[in-house]
Amino acid sequence: MDKFNGRTIYILVAICLLFFSIRCFAAGLPFRETPEEFASGTFNGTELSSCGVILVPNLIKNPGFEDGFNNWEQNNAVLGTGKNGANSARLVATGSGNPQGARTSDFIPVENNSSIKYTVSAWLKCNITTGNYYFRIIYFDSNGTEISHYDLKYFSSSSDWTYFTTTVGGSGSGASVIFPSNCVKIKIDHCWWNSSNNPSGEGWMDDVIFMRGAAFTGSGIFTSRVYDCGEKMTFGRLTWIAETSSGCSIVFNTRSGTTVSDLLAEDWSDTYYTSGKEVVSEPGRYVQYRAVLYSSNSSISPVLKEVKITSPIRGVLASPSFILRAGEKLKLELSFDIDMDPLFNPTVSIVPEFGDTMVIPGAGGSWSGLSFIAGETIVPGFLGNGFATVKTTNGRTANGFELFSSSPGVLIVDNEGFIAPGKITFFPDPFSPNGDGKCDQTKLLFSLDSPTPITVRIYDLKGTLVRTLVENQTYYGSTQISWDGTDYTGKILPVGVYLYQAQIGSRIITGTVVLVK
Repeated sequence: MDKFNGRTIYILVAICLLFFSIRCFAAGLPFRETPEEFASGTFNGTELSSCGVILVPNLIKNPGFEDGFNNWEQNNAVLGTGKNGANSARLVATGSGNPQGARTSDFIPVENNSSIKYTVSAWLKCNITTGNYYFRIIYFDSNGTEISHYDLKYFSSSSDWTYFTTTVGGSGSGASVIFPSNCVKIKIDHCWWNSSNNPSGEGWMDDVIFMRGAAFTGSGIFTSRVYDCGEKMTFGRLTWIAETSSGCSIVFNTRSGTTVSDLLAEDWSDTYYTSGKEVVSEPGRYVQYRAVLYSSNSSISPVLKEVKITSPIRGVLASPSFILRAGEKLKLELSFDIDMDPLFNPTVSIVPEFGDTMVIPGAGGSWSGLSFIAGETIVPGFLGNGFATVKTTNGRTANGFELFSSSPGVLIVDNEGFIAPGKITFFPDPFSPNGDGKCDQTKLLFSLDSPTPITVRIYDLKGTLVRTLVENQTYYGSTQISWDGTDYTGKILPVGVYLYQAQIGSRIITGTVVLVK
């Protein structure tokens, strides 16, 4: 069957939306941020681009003329020796005419208002016989018509390399130089001039910068929002994904606290230079990181794309099954992602959505490398029902931090036949395949009392088949079939409600599962 009828879709969607409206996810770890979440942070010398966090860019391309006069109108300029690199724009005045030198070839759009100002700077040098050497900004209206120019810096006598910087902006911005009211774009150039039209000398321009905000310093800081884990947590590792060209780098610091005010009063941690290092901040309910971006060149920037602070526990393995029922045996294995102190056996608590909590003392367990195997126990009848969280306390990390960890929804307590033979359900539902380590996959759970062939297909709301999870495969006992939210090509499907059809032997069961961001 390749299509569902309209009435079936309507009923299934209505049921699913009702379920979705009353179910939510806990915070917990990992704490993961991508460009969408970066927007909640604080930027100092950095800004958010579509790719991630970058240093505030120099709006002038090829500012040091290392690529010749690419992105510049050459006019009468030639390449000269640079202040900080191989090249500069050299303009010779021969005593006949007022020559114009290199000018930016592209218009640079500007925001002409009271809240934005720009920094313009350059290294300048001149040998003057007659006349004056100028470094200028040229104003243009929305039609690209030149309005006027302003002499940002001029020399009437010879000067060795001099660094010049000033600010420009709209009226009320506090800038030193104010745009004309109808200016919407600018260009930068240098020239020679005197009233007799006969200047003579040489002028050099190098490392020209025009950027929003403060002057380029080679570094900038991005500070994340304060993240609430929901309860006190021990942190695992700090990982990040970034693009760093030659001359660029990113380093990190973290801090934590039991309250927000405690966190803000804390000093930043020692620096993390490489991704994947263990977090050195103490356990706390709240955590924050900052990234310091560096570049040796104003025309390039590192790009911070993703940051993650993980849980100290990589995974929880339950045997003989992740489905717990009263009277059955249970053994849990906790796989840690950081070094632990084997002299301290953690206490494991199983906390269901409904009913009482089950506690497994650490004394009956043992360590095997980075794994802790809790002592085998019998599932009690008072445990309740529903999805269960595994909480871990009383252990110690190798760094001496007390262990506080929570792995939500990794077990199901089924004392009321929630997953009875022949019955199936997706868990978790909704799920969010966004790579943050929380509910990235959903599992179709079922139990069969005899070997049975299974086929499971996923459809969109138009009734179009988007994925076949299994085709005529035989299963027996408590089983799970995973779906990572992708279609046949491996691409993550759009957010929304999806329909599943499971053929179990001769029976066909249909339902819905929700994919969220």
